[in-house]
Amino acid sequence: MSQQEVVGCPAWAQKLDIDRDPELADDPYPTFARLRSECPVVYSEAAGHWLVSRYEDVREVLRDQERFSNQYGMLGGVRTDLGFNLLIQSDPPEHLPFRQIVASTFTPQKAKAAEPATREVARRLIAGFRDKGRCEFHDDFAVLLPAAITLPMLGIRPSDVDRLRDLAWGEEQRHHHQITDPEERLRVMKDARSEQVAYFQGLFEDRERTGPIGDDLISNMVVARLDGKRRMTMREMLNLTLVLYNAGLHTTTNVLVNMMWFLAQHPAHRDRLVNDPACTESAIEELMRYESIIQLPRVALEDVEMGGQVIQRGDSVIALTGSAGRDPETFEDPDVVDFDRPTPRHMLFGVGLHRCLGSHLARMELRVALEEFHRAIPDYRLEPGTPAPRFLGHERGTEELHLIWG
Repeated sequence: MSQQEVVGCPAWAQKLDIDRDPELADDPYPTFARLRSECPVVYSEAAGHWLVSRYEDVREVLRDQERFSNQYGMLGGVRTDLGFNLLIQSDPPEHLPFRQIVASTFTPQKAKAAEPATREVARRLIAGFRDKGRCEFHDDFAVLLPAAITLPMLGIRPSDVDRLRDLAWGEEQRHHHQITDPEERLRVMKDARSEQVAYFQGLFEDRERTGPIGDDLISNMVVARLDGKRRMTMREMLNLTLVLYNAGLHTTTNVLVNMMWFLAQHPAHRDRLVNDPACTESAIEELMRYESIIQLPRVALEDVEMGGQVIQRGDSVIALTGSAGRDPETFEDPDVVDFDRPTPRHMLFGVGLHRCLGSHLARMELRVALEEFHRAIPDYRLEPGTPAPRFLGHERGTEELHLIWG
């Protein structure tokens, strides 16, 4: 791809690299607005992929399985020797049998059944810091809650939950987005996975000897049949488990911290949740629209004309869901948070075939977290002098969030 093949786009847009540009971390939305206005489909020479920024174009990229493939090799690539992920980086017909096996663990019914335990964990965590008048919300709450609920659903032994949570949030992996060298970033991610792989392989081997011990993911996998025929290989089971393990922890944590970052600076919105808990569900959907944290990659399967450009077969494409959520062609006053917005059609959980399987569980965890925190601590705010470092890449997040109250 050469610069001459990009039609009518300014030079700044062609140099944009959302994965490694630190200037975008604090607030990428003015830049996304310029993209939508000046060049809604642009090839980033710096990053080597197309950026798609308008709502309808993003939706088309994510929904059109005939022209855009999930078998991409960037923004993460192969993180272990297990190959590309069978859920995220696969297309039909390969994708569907694996999805069907995993889906049984993340049903709406199971999410509902997990709510009492989620509420109990949330209350216990809040009780641990409420009287202190402060907390570092990321580590003291947002990391701990999803891990306590999601890991047992995967089949991780209660005695190992703390260990597996720490493996997912190791210091080097937690800050891997700060590494600008792609090779070094890949090394960090592979190293972080090696101990995880060893643990899960041992767990699968134990479960194969004992048979299922419950209705958890690992028990279900060891007896599952792909298309009712063969059992999954160890490599396939590990492949699926790793992405669910990491996504179930990192994504929910990042969404929750981003929400609290906003609410801590907007007391009117915070007070609305305190005084009207019934609006929490709509508030969650609106805040996920306002800051959709996932940037979703695809690969063009054929030449595609979009936004005045021709995306060539084999080109990588990044669908900017964060930009889509602020598109004024779809949302009235998109930069305003309105908990009463009638149609919050955000794409944080994806669209179509690859829509996030854990969305029911994540929504429940987010709702319980906000309800319990606002019930117990209604008057929190940012602690002065403690910035909340933010990042942008495959996910958007907030590294630390120091809150005070009282």
